[in-house]
Amino acid sequence: MGKTLNILLCSLVVLGSSKVHSQSLIIDSGWIRLLPSSIENTAAYMKITNSGVEAIEISNVQSLIAQRAELHRSYYKNGLMQMRHLESLTIPAQSSISMTSNGIHIMLIGLKQSLEHGQLYEVCLISTLEERRCSKLEVLHPSDQSSFISHEH
Repeated sequence: MGKTLNILLCSLVVLGSSKVHSQSLIIDSGWIRLLPSSIENTAAYMKITNSGVEAIEISNVQSLIAQRAELHRSYYKNGLMQMRHLESLTIPAQSSISMTSNGIHIMLIGLKQSLEHGQLYEVCLISTLEERRCSKLEVLHPSDQSSFISHEH
Protein backbone atom coordinates (compact mmCIF):
# COMPACT_ATOMS: atom_id res chain seq x y z
CA MET A 1 0.00 0.00 0.00
CA GLY A 2 2.83 2.40 0.86
CA LYS A 3 4.49 1.85 -2.53
CA THR A 4 1.20 2.51 -4.36
CA LEU A 5 0.66 5.70 -2.35
CA ASN A 6 4.19 6.91 -3.19
CA ILE A 7 3.61 6.30 -6.92
CA LEU A 8 0.28 8.13 -6.74
CA LEU A 9 1.82 11.10 -4.92
CA CYS A 10 4.72 11.28 -7.41
CA SER A 11 2.23 11.23 -10.30
CA LEU A 12 0.25 14.08 -8.75
CA VAL A 13 3.40 16.14 -8.25
CA VAL A 14 4.41 15.64 -11.90
CA LEU A 15 0.91 16.47 -13.18
CA GLY A 16 0.63 19.47 -10.87
CA SER A 17 4.01 20.89 -11.89
CA SER A 18 3.14 20.39 -15.57
CA LYS A 19 -0.03 22.46 -15.19
CA VAL A 20 1.84 25.24 -13.37
CA HIS A 21 4.55 25.10 -16.05
CA SER A 22 1.96 25.54 -18.82
CA GLN A 23 0.26 28.45 -17.09
CA SER A 24 3.53 30.33 -16.63
CA LEU A 25 3.86 31.07 -20.38
CA ILE A 26 2.19 34.35 -21.38
CA ILE A 27 1.78 35.66 -24.94
CA ASP A 28 1.30 39.40 -25.31
CA SER A 29 1.47 42.10 -28.01
CA GLY A 30 1.08 39.60 -30.84
CA TRP A 31 0.45 40.50 -34.46
CA ILE A 32 0.78 39.08 -37.99
CA ARG A 33 2.46 41.13 -40.74
CA LEU A 34 0.10 42.16 -43.55
CA LEU A 35 1.73 41.70 -46.95
CA PRO A 36 0.34 41.84 -50.51
CA SER A 37 -1.92 38.87 -51.27
CA SER A 38 0.49 37.61 -53.95
CA ILE A 39 3.07 36.76 -51.26
CA GLU A 40 2.57 33.27 -49.82
CA ASN A 41 4.59 33.71 -46.60
CA THR A 42 4.48 36.20 -43.77
CA ALA A 43 5.72 36.60 -40.21
CA ALA A 44 4.15 36.79 -36.78
CA TYR A 45 5.55 38.58 -33.76
CA MET A 46 4.77 38.49 -30.06
CA LYS A 47 6.19 39.00 -26.63
CA ILE A 48 6.57 35.71 -24.73
CA THR A 49 6.94 35.84 -20.97
CA ASN A 50 7.85 32.94 -18.71
CA SER A 51 6.58 33.86 -15.25
CA GLY A 52 7.56 30.46 -13.86
CA VAL A 53 10.58 29.29 -11.93
CA GLU A 54 11.93 26.97 -14.65
CA ALA A 55 12.99 27.62 -18.25
CA ILE A 56 10.45 26.66 -20.93
CA GLU A 57 11.62 25.37 -24.31
CA ILE A 58 9.33 26.05 -27.28
CA SER A 59 9.85 23.25 -29.81
CA ASN A 60 7.08 23.87 -32.31
CA VAL A 61 4.67 26.50 -33.61
CA GLN A 62 1.30 25.88 -35.28
CA SER A 63 -1.33 27.93 -37.08
CA LEU A 64 -4.20 26.80 -39.27
CA ILE A 65 -3.68 29.72 -41.68
CA ALA A 66 -0.41 28.32 -43.04
CA GLN A 67 0.88 24.99 -44.27
CA ARG A 68 3.82 25.35 -41.87
CA ALA A 69 4.78 27.62 -39.00
CA GLU A 70 8.41 27.82 -37.89
CA LEU A 71 10.59 29.72 -35.45
CA HIS A 72 13.23 31.79 -37.25
CA ARG A 73 16.01 34.21 -36.40
CA SER A 74 17.09 37.03 -38.73
CA TYR A 75 20.67 38.26 -38.62
CA TYR A 76 23.15 40.23 -40.69
CA LYS A 77 26.03 38.44 -42.36
CA ASN A 78 28.42 40.18 -44.76
CA GLY A 79 26.08 43.16 -44.91
CA LEU A 80 23.06 41.08 -45.94
CA MET A 81 20.00 40.14 -43.89
CA GLN A 82 19.70 36.35 -43.59
CA MET A 83 17.30 34.06 -41.82
CA ARG A 84 17.82 30.74 -40.05
CA HIS A 85 15.26 28.18 -38.87
CA LEU A 86 15.42 27.55 -35.10
CA GLU A 87 14.80 24.04 -33.82
CA SER A 88 13.65 25.45 -30.48
CA LEU A 89 13.52 28.59 -28.38
CA THR A 90 14.22 28.64 -24.65
CA ILE A 91 12.47 31.22 -22.50
CA PRO A 92 14.42 31.51 -19.22
CA ALA A 93 12.49 31.61 -15.95
CA GLN A 94 11.20 35.06 -14.99
CA SER A 95 12.14 36.44 -18.44
CA SER A 96 10.58 37.73 -21.65
CA ILE A 97 11.52 37.52 -25.30
CA SER A 98 10.12 40.06 -27.75
CA MET A 99 9.94 38.90 -31.35
CA THR A 100 10.98 41.40 -34.05
CA SER A 101 11.55 41.44 -37.80
CA ASN A 102 15.28 41.87 -37.16
CA GLY A 103 15.49 39.00 -34.68
CA ILE A 104 13.43 36.03 -33.56
CA HIS A 105 10.03 35.67 -35.21
CA ILE A 106 7.51 33.10 -36.45
CA MET A 107 7.37 32.39 -40.18
CA LEU A 108 3.95 31.44 -41.54
CA ILE A 109 4.83 29.51 -44.70
CA GLY A 110 2.35 28.66 -47.44
CA LEU A 111 -0.60 30.82 -46.43
CA LYS A 112 -3.88 29.05 -47.13
CA GLN A 113 -5.77 32.30 -47.81
CA SER A 114 -5.22 36.00 -48.34
CA LEU A 115 -4.94 37.97 -45.14
CA GLU A 116 -6.87 41.17 -44.54
CA HIS A 117 -6.16 43.99 -42.12
CA GLY A 118 -7.82 43.44 -38.74
CA GLN A 119 -8.46 39.71 -39.06
CA LEU A 120 -7.60 37.52 -36.06
CA TYR A 121 -5.82 34.17 -36.39
CA GLU A 122 -4.70 31.75 -33.73
CA VAL A 123 -1.01 30.93 -33.39
CA CYS A 124 0.07 28.24 -30.90
CA LEU A 125 3.40 27.66 -29.20
CA ILE A 126 4.15 24.06 -28.23
CA SER A 127 6.74 23.25 -25.57
CA THR A 128 9.03 20.24 -25.50
CA LEU A 129 6.61 18.85 -22.88
CA GLU A 130 3.84 19.02 -25.55
CA GLU A 131 2.03 21.83 -23.73
CA ARG A 132 0.24 24.37 -25.94
CA ARG A 133 -0.22 28.08 -25.40
CA CYS A 134 -2.33 29.76 -28.09
CA SER A 135 -3.20 33.37 -28.80
CA LYS A 136 -5.27 35.14 -31.44
CA LEU A 137 -3.07 37.58 -33.34
CA GLU A 138 -4.35 40.51 -35.39
CA VAL A 139 -3.24 41.04 -38.99
CA LEU A 140 -1.67 44.52 -39.16
CA HIS A 141 0.33 46.64 -41.54
CA PRO A 142 3.85 47.04 -40.05
CA SER A 143 3.27 50.76 -39.45
CA ASP A 144 0.15 49.95 -37.37
CA GLN A 145 1.89 47.61 -34.94
CA SER A 146 3.73 50.41 -33.12
CA SER A 147 0.78 50.71 -30.74
CA PHE A 148 1.57 47.18 -29.50
CA ILE A 149 5.16 47.92 -28.55
CA SER A 150 5.73 48.56 -24.87
CA HIS A 151 8.84 50.36 -23.72
CA GLU A 152 10.73 48.60 -20.96
CA HIS A 153 13.63 50.16 -19.13
